[in-house]
Amino acid sequence: MSQLDRGQSTNLDLLVAEKYLHEVKRWFCITNLKLAEDIGIDILAYDSRNRSFYHIELSTSFRFPLRAKSTMTLEGRSHKNGLDYFSRERFDREVVTSYLERLFGSSDYRKVILVLDIHPQDKIAVQETAKKMKIEIWYMQDIIVALSEIAGEDSTDETLRIIRMCKAVLKRY
Repeated sequence: MSQLDRGQSTNLDLLVAEKYLHEVKRWFCITNLKLAEDIGIDILAYDSRNRSFYHIELSTSFRFPLRAKSTMTLEGRSHKNGLDYFSRERFDREVVTSYLERLFGSSDYRKVILVLDIHPQDKIAVQETAKKMKIEIWYMQDIIVALSEIAGEDSTDETLRIIRMCKAVLKRY
């Protein structure tokens, strides 16, 4: 089973998200921050214009779209596809919150989950639950569209060139 199927972010996902934050948002960011052996942060970002900090986690699984509550394997392990999982394991885990408190001080930071999709039966529940948990939901498709709009002909950046190529091919259909 691939990383995408397990609900984990891949280097490609992080690369696209990081390119978006740099090129479109003009934010500073750090990716793949490891805090402990099994604990990490996908992206920390800083918007200097608004002086806002962001903790961004990726949920870009094709097989397990975001849900309000994680689904489980037959063995009882989480598919890591629920807001409950992200809250408990990625945003509110003590090692994460204490690290971010040391890093940001008393500054508030925003929590974001970047998703490929939300499970169709859970869209309303996810939106309502995320709002209660103060978690923003961003969509990868919006990020790719935004990047495709800045992907100029003369760009030598590999990520932007791939997005431009995909956009050109898809225009034909």
